[in-house]
Amino acid sequence: MSDSSTHNPGFKDRLISFLSRSRTVLIFGGSALLVAIIAAVIVAQVVSARNDASIRAAERLQERWSEFDPSSEEAEDAETELRDAITELIDEYPRTYGALRARMILAELEWTQENWEAAENAYMAVVNQHRQNHLTGPALFSAAAAAEQRDNLDRARELYGMILDGAGDPTAEVPHALFNLGRIAEAQSQVDLALDYYNQLIDDHSASNWTNLGRNRIIWLTSQGAGTDS
Repeated sequence: MSDSSTHNPGFKDRLISFLSRSRTVLIFGGSALLVAIIAAVIVAQVVSARNDASIRAAERLQERWSEFDPSSEEAEDAETELRDAITELIDEYPRTYGALRARMILAELEWTQENWEAAENAYMAVVNQHRQNHLTGPALFSAAAAAEQRDNLDRARELYGMILDGAGDPTAEVPHALFNLGRIAEAQSQVDLALDYYNQLIDDHSASNWTNLGRNRIIWLTSQGAGTDS
């Protein structure tokens, strides 16, 4: 009777044989994986460091913005320096939170200067850089308000509507956006649509400060015969 172990090597023998044949591949693969892990860690550290640096730069920029006085004698030079600092931060740290804050400061600057179209564009730059962050809702709402300021009600409706559709969610701007959509609908003689917005405001946001204003508009509109069959 022959020795079966001669013809049927066990698992241990097969494993040793496999490792021996595949040693080069395993060593190379392990080395490549290690290099990839190290590279990923380095990239993450670099990205984190750049983002931290951008935040510190944005904080300094915020201080300059807080000190900006458009009524002072040096306002023109101060505004030029502020705009240059904003541009420098965005160019040096694109796609970072610091750049996001810089765009928001630029938008606020344009608003104070009553540059409505520039303000709208600057607010939308905040929205477009990152659709879901805590600045998206306020930026989108302010962009809509800037569109209203330049009498572009259709554009304002579009932007307020984006808030209702979930841009920047969660955001506290939804009740105010509903009320403003009601106002715009009234201004465009779409009274039934205005009532829909006001009723949605009351139904979905009963605790909002805007709810009573919406309710008052419903009372006034219905007193004028809106929402009733003729």
